[in-house]
Amino acid sequence: MLNKITGLMAVVAMLSLAGCALPQGGDKHINPDYVKVEVPYVLNNIEQVKLIRLARMLNLEDASNREKAELLYARAVVYDRLGLSLIAQLSLMTALELDNQLPYIYAYLADLYISDNKFQEAYEAYDAALELAPNDEIVGYRGMGLLYGNRLVMAKEDLLTYYNAKPQDPHRMLWLYMVEASAKDPKAIDNLSKRRGTIEATKENDWVFGIIDVITNKVSEDKFWGSVLNNKEGLARPETLCESYYYLGKYHQLQGKEQLAQDYFKLAMMTNVVGFIEYRYALKEIARYEMRNKTIIHDIPNEAEE
Repeated sequence: MLNKITGLMAVVAMLSLAGCALPQGGDKHINPDYVKVEVPYVLNNIEQVKLIRLARMLNLEDASNREKAELLYARAVVYDRLGLSLIAQLSLMTALELDNQLPYIYAYLADLYISDNKFQEAYEAYDAALELAPNDEIVGYRGMGLLYGNRLVMAKEDLLTYYNAKPQDPHRMLWLYMVEASAKDPKAIDNLSKRRGTIEATKENDWVFGIIDVITNKVSEDKFWGSVLNNKEGLARPETLCESYYYLGKYHQLQGKEQLAQDYFKLAMMTNVVGFIEYRYALKEIARYEMRNKTIIHDIPNEAEE
């Protein structure tokens, strides 16, 4: 037990040292009991074998442009999972040169653009995808991108459409809450509580409803993490942890607890679930925080120069 506690404290110490944090009132580092130390999601040789097979298939002379575009899309997904975002983007752009009528390629490219802060290119790609295939999923992802681009009015329109298409989906409730809270809506948490209502959770999504119950103060964070980390059915897997750390990080950030939020975002990153939108946005949050801190440090007057 002592070794476990020591290990958890070491992780917390590492998180606190990973960025220059300016103390805020009531803003503390994460409780070590909420840290799950396990082997992160690892990309193995299977992905490399996929790349070899896709390269061979792309060289087939009788493949049509549509087939090649689909193969390039599949290759881009593998590149992205390997953390090669720029190469993935190039692969998708090449695919669109061969066939520009595949909406899912535009949508995936838009997601990658958001990760690189290419917001205008992302919005155009989302729009192109929606012209080809109106779809609430794509509308939702565009809303997420608009939220991170600080276009809150349009983001709320998209995320409300996204929510209304499947109002029992807890992920959609969370994104709508985040845009309302980002817009300083004092009813954001009350609205989330009403949307949560008495919807029955299933085994597949009960932990997501648990996050909502923490935000709406129906369940303590201790109880939530106790159920997730002590679950004997494999619930505390990297994917579950990645999402839990991200959404609770956003909640604490919206409550003004940036230091605690950054601990959560760094833990989401440590799960290495590269393909998840929550992983992408956790990385974006970390980068934004570090950029703000660099700006603050550079703005501090140098006493020797005064």
